[in-house]
Amino acid sequence: MEASTADRGLSHLQKRGYSINLSTHIKTEIIQHARGEAPKECCGFIMSDGSVYRANNASANKNKFKIAAQDYALAARDSNIEAVYHSHPSTEPRFSEFDKFNSISHNFVYVLYSMRDNSFTQFDPSLAEFNKYIGRKFEIGKTDCYSLIKDFYKFELDIQLNEYHRDQAFHSYLGDLFDKHFEREGFLKVDELQKYDCILLRKNEREPSNHIVLYLDNNLILHQPGKSYSRMEEYTSTHRKLTNYIIRHKQWTTA
Repeated sequence: MEASTADRGLSHLQKRGYSINLSTHIKTEIIQHARGEAPKECCGFIMSDGSVYRANNASANKNKFKIAAQDYALAARDSNIEAVYHSHPSTEPRFSEFDKFNSISHNFVYVLYSMRDNSFTQFDPSLAEFNKYIGRKFEIGKTDCYSLIKDFYKFELDIQLNEYHRDQAFHSYLGDLFDKHFEREGFLKVDELQKYDCILLRKNEREPSNHIVLYLDNNLILHQPGKSYSRMEEYTSTHRKLTNYIIRHKQWTTA
């Protein structure tokens, strides 16, 4: 999905590169906007006062969005623009390269709402060095949740994690994956979250851990959902309820 943002009218706006927490109000407003505009993409701004500005999608293509310069000016009259949002009515929750380009060029966080998955994803230009980990298609044993952690730790933290066999039947041996090996890989259980910790999730209290996510800071996580694309999103109350425990590698600490 391509996004087009106008350069004209942007110079007076407060440009900031950081991730934002999406309140229930903001999410509800965006969801309602998306439903009202479908099958076209909706688009607009999340403002610093917590409000949502609904912009008109000026694109003639229902699979793209374009925000006119006058919408930027009108939105910024009474409050600063914190983020640009748009929807994907029926396609995957994945930012296009042009979305990423505009986010980085204008230094705005981009928020994507997928109606198909009922999910929110953020692209943060201030974390551009990590955005290569966003949009990876799930494939067990190659680009799954553990592969994402393994690649991130190798290339960003210079920590080498071992490879473990995983196939389509991995649900039958979950107990032999995360819970069995994390100490062998140099991780220790901790109580408080810190940047680049890993969070192990499970379906319920009777099940072993079945998913691993990376904590990026500012209440954001990076992870690879099954049968979807890797994404950066808020560490929500739902994630917290599913959290089994937090682990930290002994070679890494920000303290």
